Amino acid sequence: MAERKYYTPAEAAQVANTSESEITHYIETDQLPACLLSGRRQYIVTTRADNGDLIALGSATFAGLLSVHSSWIKSLLEHEEIVLDKLAQPIYTNDLQGYSPESPFSSELLPELIKAWQPTNWEKANSIPYRLIPLPVEKPNSWHTLNNALKLMQKAQGTDSKSLSAEHDIPPIKFDFNLNGKFNLIDLRITTGDLNKLIHPNSPEYTENQSANKELGEIKLNWCDSRKRNSQLDPVIERLFILNSENSAPELWELLMSDIDEDEPQYDLKGVVTGMDVDSLDWETTQSGSKSLTRKTFFNKISEIREFYKNSNSQNIS
Repeated sequence: MAERKYYTPAEAAQVANTSESEITHYIETDQLPACLLSGRRQYIVTTRADNGDLIALGSATFAGLLSVHSSWIKSLLEHEEIVLDKLAQPIYTNDLQGYSPESPFSSELLPELIKAWQPTNWEKANSIPYRLIPLPVEKPNSWHTLNNALKLMQKAQGTDSKSLSAEHDIPPIKFDFNLNGKFNLIDLRITTGDLNKLIHPNSPEYTENQSANKELGEIKLNWCDSRKRNSQLDPVIERLFILNSENSAPELWELLMSDIDEDEPQYDLKGVVTGMDVDSLDWETTQSGSKSLTRKTFFNKISEIREFYKNSNSQNIS
């Protein structure tokens, strides 16, 4: 019998010989990652341009597990329902089907998060890091109609045109994410790998992983060593750069985002990063607190590290 890929929280509690409330506590305190199980729905396939803009490559149907920022999971636990309108990472990419590069929208308008639609064939789209956004439904924007009516009335009365939006026209349509983006508590899942790591933290397999991570941890971090003070996150970022020094800052961001979901992370060896999406990452401080780092600040740190090694002969990076 094939090994199960995931469990519900109730099933995970049975396997771990604990209570469902304890499993929930592990999730809420970032000790146990959780994900979402999507039925067959439509999604936009996106990637990041070099300048950081989010670009749509095409659309597809997807049914399977989605990794999302931990804030979405915690919101789901609190409110029992969420409407996802941000990026998600498919855990098993072969669950993606029916890809089409053409925009499914009837107008040229796009959801606010997406800067442009660049039709891309699947062979190319599948060769680059991509994320999914639930495909929203186009709906008439009643505020647009009201805004235009107000303008016409003011024009007929000969008064100054003061619409509902002083800076720009309200778009004629709005994007509703409820159809493909709504998730409930029954959609919460825990992967077998994450559950096993919780139950068997000292298993031989886990020990082997830690041994491999120790070797990676022995990389000399000259940039951190040159500074009087470092955060717990700084060694993660420098290690990421050293092992991928030819990659651009947006590519490094994508690599780190993928790495934190791996059973054997290469960069975040101590589990400092507790959550990450396209705009920011959350990490634990030495005082057991939590902080956020924006994408822009991350890019600035990469530039600082790159400049350090460019001007230094202390270490050659191949």
